[in-house]
Amino acid sequence: MAQCSYTGPAPVPLSDYVLSVEAQAAGLDAVDREQLRTALSSISYQNELLDQLGPAVNSNT
Repeated sequence: MAQCSYTGPAPVPLSDYVLSVEAQAAGLDAVDREQLRTALSSISYQNELLDQLGPAVNSNT
């Protein structure tokens, strides 16, 4: 993995960054199987895809 060699000041105070990250993560609801089916209703897929997508979309990463 490539590393950034930037050594200047952070563009925002760390406390502001932490608040921003916490705000983005707050209130995230898990996506259930039916919501995935609805979102993917216009395309063809095998049902096994839902088994893979569920954990991926709910990982919050």
